[in-house]
Amino acid sequence: MRRVVMWSIALYLAATIGVPLAVVKFWHLIPYWHRHDSIQVAVYMHETGALDRMDLEEYVRGVVAAEMPAGFHQESLKAQAIAARTYVAGRLKRQGGKGCDRHPDADICTDPAHCQGWLSDDELVDKWGYLNYFTYKRKIAEAVDATKGIILTYDGAVIDPVYHANSGGVTENSEDVWSVRIPYLRSVRGDFELGTPHYRNSYSFGVLELESMLGVDLVDRSESVEVIDGHEIKVVVQGNLSADSVEILDRSENGHVRLVRFGEAVLTGPEVRQRLGLSSARFTVEVLSDQLIITTIGYGHGVGLSQYGANAMASLGNDYRAILLHYYTGVQFARLI
Repeated sequence: MRRVVMWSIALYLAATIGVPLAVVKFWHLIPYWHRHDSIQVAVYMHETGALDRMDLEEYVRGVVAAEMPAGFHQESLKAQAIAARTYVAGRLKRQGGKGCDRHPDADICTDPAHCQGWLSDDELVDKWGYLNYFTYKRKIAEAVDATKGIILTYDGAVIDPVYHANSGGVTENSEDVWSVRIPYLRSVRGDFELGTPHYRNSYSFGVLELESMLGVDLVDRSESVEVIDGHEIKVVVQGNLSADSVEILDRSENGHVRLVRFGEAVLTGPEVRQRLGLSSARFTVEVLSDQLIITTIGYGHGVGLSQYGANAMASLGNDYRAILLHYYTGVQFARLI
């Protein structure tokens, strides 16, 4: 009877959505047919506004696929799976969590700027293509299954396992970014990311662009009216940037900018990063007469797990446990019940 049901589903999918996508959907059903007594997660779909309930491990697979390159080492994918599972475990209402503060009916949402990214099978086909889909989906599923139910705790409580793309060689203490000291989010060093993507980026901003994006005044301007061929023309004379137009006032011990002055305005490093679209708040500035050059190190907020660092550690022979214990100080492994 089950075989008849499976083939009926396959034929229906092939007839309605086409053979290639039908194969993807049908293949996805086979390994996870039985999901009795599994932990269910209420997920608010950021793109559609729908509320979907799914198996926890299915949710984690979608997060890993969205948040970490599938070509990364298997041990780094396992580390990401545990971080993703821990993140939602701390928000599960059935576990005493508060859920998603933007969507009261949900445990979590798929907005990566608020909770965690998550991609469906259709989105993964678009991202990877049909051929890579099968390879990468299986690879990620194996990483998730190998760590099934494992989460991270500190003093018996589920941690908030924040992560970012690239630390640039040193992560930040939580209080240097968010003003709150969290004991397991301590700065750790490692030259793992040197030479990896996003280790160093450079940005150039013209005076008008910089003033508009930051909402500041950086140069003096004067206006005059000139008569040319009998017509009055308003002429605006703009001054140049000077060496004291921009000044970094305070940095963390590891180089992330805390405060920076633009003209008379003082902004925080994270504010500047957000407004200018910088890779990180660990940056230097070079003032030219008509533009500002900003060079960043790393990608992301710099706290917790570095994904490129995790991949480099895995390539050097470290397993997921060593990776996670490196980036989250003093944590323990536990199993979600």
